[in-house]
Amino acid sequence: MDERLDPVQIIARPIRGMEQDRAQVFGLWMHCARKAGWQVEPVDAPVDSASGECGVVDVEGLRYLIRVGLRGRGRAVTAPDAHVGAFVANAVLEGRGLVSYPVFSLTVWAEPVLGSDER
Repeated sequence: MDERLDPVQIIARPIRGMEQDRAQVFGLWMHCARKAGWQVEPVDAPVDSASGECGVVDVEGLRYLIRVGLRGRGRAVTAPDAHVGAFVANAVLEGRGLVSYPVFSLTVWAEPVLGSDER
């Protein structure tokens, strides 16, 4: 049995602001898939950028649509002070004053392209 992660299980977390550059996000997912051991090639196919589509790839004979959006689960941290920088560093060291809560985080992932949806 293949020990590699299935391409749909490969999820990357781009840095905030990166979602504006679809080519960079697309490249990030391809890098992660290659690092996982897959042979990945971009496919020249139209995508709907407004809906979060970044591009289409061929992964060893099967096509996947690469998407970006708020999908992953993460945590946000707030501090009771507007001057966050030094306060956060001290609060972390002293274990006080920080509040964290769950949020959806920016994520890039692959969806299989099936049947009549092939691009």
